[in-house]
Amino acid sequence: MHSTVLVAIEILLPSDLVSIFLIAIGLLIIGMWTALLLGKKVDDLETNRLGMIYHIIAEFLTGLLLVTAGVSSILDARWSLEVSLVALGMLIYTIMNSAGYYAQKGEKAMVFMFAFLGVLTIIAIVSLIV
Repeated sequence: MHSTVLVAIEILLPSDLVSIFLIAIGLLIIGMWTALLLGKKVDDLETNRLGMIYHIIAEFLTGLLLVTAGVSSILDARWSLEVSLVALGMLIYTIMNSAGYYAQKGEKAMVFMFAFLGVLTIIAIVSLIV
């Protein structure tokens, strides 16, 4: 049964798909925060300025590392696995943080969206280490 699950994950999530996932999510994170900042739609900057600045820096670093990991994987860089795992670990953190933020605001749809993204991220991690 154990090997059947691993084969299923390999079939469902080949390494090229993981690379595309890394790049897409990284670009989405960078794009979302850029749009929010340019549109002055980050309300928490007024009430929790320093905390939000650190949070936004962490989000941008996560996005940049995800893109770097995806590109390095496509280019078969010898360090791509390690960078991919670190980037996906950072993504798990930001998913948990974001889900908590929206849960506190009572926005269930966003919590479910982040939960789904978390599941995809865990599948990506497992596919890289099996």
